[in-house]
Amino acid sequence: MNFLPRRAALVGALAVTLVATPALAQDFRVLVFSKTSGFRHGSIADGIAMIQALGAANDFAVDTTEAAGAFTAANLAQYAVVVWLNTTGDVLNSTQESAFQFYVESGGAWVGIHSATDTEYGWPWYGDLIGGDAWFDSHPSDQTATMEIEDQLHESTGHWPSSVSRFEEWYNFQNNPRSSVNVLVTVDESSYSGGNMGADHPIAWNHEIGSGRAWYTALGHHAETYDDADFRQHVLGGILWAAGETAALACASSPLGGCIAAGQARLQVNEKTTGRESVSIALKKLAQTTTQSSFGDPVTGETSVALCIYDGAGALRGGMDVSRSGQFCGSKPCWRAISDKGFQYGDRYAASGGTTKIQMKSGAVEKGQVQAKAANNAGQGETALAVGLAAALEGETQATVQIVESDAACFSATLTDVTTSDSLQFKASTP
Repeated sequence: MNFLPRRAALVGALAVTLVATPALAQDFRVLVFSKTSGFRHGSIADGIAMIQALGAANDFAVDTTEAAGAFTAANLAQYAVVVWLNTTGDVLNSTQESAFQFYVESGGAWVGIHSATDTEYGWPWYGDLIGGDAWFDSHPSDQTATMEIEDQLHESTGHWPSSVSRFEEWYNFQNNPRSSVNVLVTVDESSYSGGNMGADHPIAWNHEIGSGRAWYTALGHHAETYDDADFRQHVLGGILWAAGETAALACASSPLGGCIAAGQARLQVNEKTTGRESVSIALKKLAQTTTQSSFGDPVTGETSVALCIYDGAGALRGGMDVSRSGQFCGSKPCWRAISDKGFQYGDRYAASGGTTKIQMKSGAVEKGQVQAKAANNAGQGETALAVGLAAALEGETQATVQIVESDAACFSATLTDVTTSDSLQFKASTP
């Protein structure tokens, strides 16, 4: 768990970050392809350096090439993801195109950055890969505009608030890809000049193609962008999703809307004893009927869970993340099903952000519940839970807690009955 100092700015909204979790990624290889036969971006070298740094921090290998000859079935088979970084024009011949199509449709993955959609206009399958023939059409002068984050649960966008302003070269596309893809981010055309797609203007999306995966972002024109923490998080999440890796789920910088409300809830933070700090969250009497599927599938699937804590102003103060689906905690699986009612997580070694227990039980209206606990036990050499949440919440008269799942529902409660609020303890509940 990471905590922010009281009243500190939420720079980059990185209270829970994918970049800081290399142990969760499995070894895999990424090929960065940056060949151009049209306009060449000066930021290509910066993009390569960024992806290499992400690989070093997150335990995946990165190879780079501008040689189309790398696109053979035998060579591509060693890569989990092929990133097309600011490619332009016709970059592959027909034999190389066939090899790449076979690679993706057989389970490989494509990640496209910025002008990857300004590439291979005469190849119909590539139009399907980028999504709905959404090739580049035009762009106005570079300017600041407002992005709307449509999918705040995806690995590549969950670190952003619902709206964010950025300076970028904003692409217009020949077609709107929405009918063919899952839209992650749109740009608000009323916030800048030169958009020509209307009220629905996607700029980042993902989808599956055959047995493979495709993820695209139109961001990435300027060299400075590749040093931006939010953009790096965005691309890392896209690479991990495309590779099929289970990644830590980032808490949004402000509470998510549309979550299932809890009729009864509590938050308890106790940091009085060094080495025995603990945090517990309980959301009970869920306001709508839930089934086991409401919790995704953390046992055999890839469901990640984030436990997010916000102050009275809605600023993120701390978050635990659990993405150990299918893994073992000691000699037992971390997750197990509770008959057909829900799931339970148990990790006595607290290897994932200090989280030791999670329990989810479904039920009729006001019968379901979600609870979680994190703790340190220095006597056993277990100190995965960071401290400072009590101090971050000191003096607050209310708090919001949310339990968010990557491919299922989120659950939320605002606690207005604060009984203890100092630098070592925080206790609050619903009235």
